[in-house]
Amino acid sequence: NGALLFTFLATVLKNSDIGHEQLFVYRTFEEGVNFMPKIFPITFEVLTKKMEQVLSSAQNMDIMSSVLSIMDSIYQHKLDSTNAVPDSTLKKYLTSVGFSGLSESDNFHASQNPVVTPIVISVLETALLDP
Repeated sequence: NGALLFTFLATVLKNSDIGHEQLFVYRTFEEGVNFMPKIFPITFEVLTKKMEQVLSSAQNMDIMSSVLSIMDSIYQHKLDSTNAVPDSTLKKYLTSVGFSGLSESDNFHASQNPVVTPIVISVLETALLDP
C-alpha cells in the first residue's frame, strides 16, 4: 500500500505547479522516507529531478526545508541511485496489483476523467485500508 501511495504522490508532484500541493507532497515524503525507507526509492525517478529544481530555484523556504530533510533522511538510510527502482519494474508491479495506469496519470484531461477517476479513487481507498 505504501508503494502505491508513494507512486501516486510522485505522479502528483511530477506536474504540480501549486506551492501548497508541492509542500504537502514533500512533507508526506519527508515522513515516508523514515517510515518506509525500503520502498521509498520508487520515488527517485521523479523526486530527484524535482528536488534538484527546488534546490536551484529555492522560492519557498518551507519546501526547501522539507527537501533538505528528505535528502538528509535518504543519506541516513543509505539510499542512493543504486536503490532506485527501474521504471519497467515499477510498471510491472503496478500492473500486477491492478494499477497499471497510475504512473501515467499525471495529466488530467476531461476526456480521460472516466478512466482516471476510478484509478485515483482505488489508490486512495487502498492506501487508507488498515493492513
